[in-house]
Amino acid sequence: GMATDVLFYEVVSKREANERMRQAYVILDSIKKVIASKTGKKDDYPVIAYFGAMMSFLEKQQEADSSVVAACMYLLNIILKNLSRGVIVSRNDNISQVLVRVLTNHKEDKQACRWALECAMHTLQVLDNKFWRAKNSATKNALNLVQALMLFTTDLRPRVRKTAHEGVSELVRNVCETTGPAQTIVLASFHRVLMHELEQCTPKECQEAMYACGLLQKVILYIPAKLARELLKA
Repeated sequence: GMATDVLFYEVVSKREANERMRQAYVILDSIKKVIASKTGKKDDYPVIAYFGAMMSFLEKQQEADSSVVAACMYLLNIILKNLSRGVIVSRNDNISQVLVRVLTNHKEDKQACRWALECAMHTLQVLDNKFWRAKNSATKNALNLVQALMLFTTDLRPRVRKTAHEGVSELVRNVCETTGPAQTIVLASFHRVLMHELEQCTPKECQEAMYACGLLQKVILYIPAKLARELLKA
């Protein structure tokens, strides 16, 4: 079908390119088989069908090795980019849990981290004040995901750190457009992580603080003046 062929075009066309693409292709294939057995259709599945199959696949893959998880995150990233906002919000509880688990259990794997951080960015982007006001298990898991994303902004691996910086910059910019719980929650987490790094800084151990300053520089024009002053003082 048109939609999904275009969606996974890169995976299919580059499946011989490297190990991760091959792995992603194999997983995509097995997910298609699952959807086919449920729907009785041969092809042309909606994005939401891929999302559902991928989420249950990830539930079963809790003990999987990092290369499988990295390939799953790569595919999930494509799916989330094309999923409606409503679905991401309503399934946020599961999405956040899965991503936090990956960022905790597979943090040594650069690829798994980068794609999980990309997924985190897409997921957190769509959460508005109405979502954060609910104060339920979904908001608790989303907050854990915000914190995980923040923690990777001072990661020593350049590409992982860059992905986290991009995610956090975009998230902070977004929430600063309107006041409300989304802004309060995201900025509190941002403040906590940055202050921690800046206060830990010693002349010998200042690498992470340098990264924190780099991030601050990216968002200083968007954040409230009071918070900016506080962080600059540190």
